[in-house]
Amino acid sequence: MYEGEWRRGKVCGKGKFSWPSGATYEGEFKGGRMDGFGTFIGSDGDMYRGSWSADRKHGFGEKQYANGDVYEGSWRRNLQEGQGRYVWKNGNEYVGGWKSNVISGKGVLIWANGNRYDGQWENGVPKGNGVFTWPDGSRYVGSWGKDLKHQQLNGTYYPGTVKDWSCNSRSPLAEDNFLLSTRKRSSIDGARGVWLRGISLGFAFGNRTGKLVILLVIS
Repeated sequence: MYEGEWRRGKVCGKGKFSWPSGATYEGEFKGGRMDGFGTFIGSDGDMYRGSWSADRKHGFGEKQYANGDVYEGSWRRNLQEGQGRYVWKNGNEYVGGWKSNVISGKGVLIWANGNRYDGQWENGVPKGNGVFTWPDGSRYVGSWGKDLKHQQLNGTYYPGTVKDWSCNSRSPLAEDNFLLSTRKRSSIDGARGVWLRGISLGFAFGNRTGKLVILLVIS
């Protein structure tokens, strides 16, 4: 059902459209389509407020998900594209580049526990140069590969305030002394087209290898 302005027999101008499913759109129309600025509330509780073009999210807008997540930034043809900020309900926050609904390009991911990764991304995972910082000030500075199973990192670890390396007495401050183990449970949430639900990273010294093992888990 539509309530609003018409022009030459077509929906045009400001108005409100309601679907049988319970979804609603209120805002600007052009040529019978959602076009301009408007607010869409889906039957699932998700809400988008921002720019539209030919029935698609296009330009700048904010989407609030029913589960508590929020994305604010650029859209292109219904997809998160360009620069944007995504905040998960658990407090994790990402600010940076997006491509086709997936984190890509330069960006910063800050965990609620204080962990932080600042660097390059590709298809939702770190790739290229980047810096991972722990809350105690420890840092890994270097490059990240694309292999999601197991790879050698090329960089340097700088310890922070933690001085007890009980697993191995060897100092971690050395280049090429890292092993990265990455497990990816899911990349894109098909229900919403959102990149991921959460991400965690930890580290420990291996008794046998003498290398700093960094475990990155994407869920």
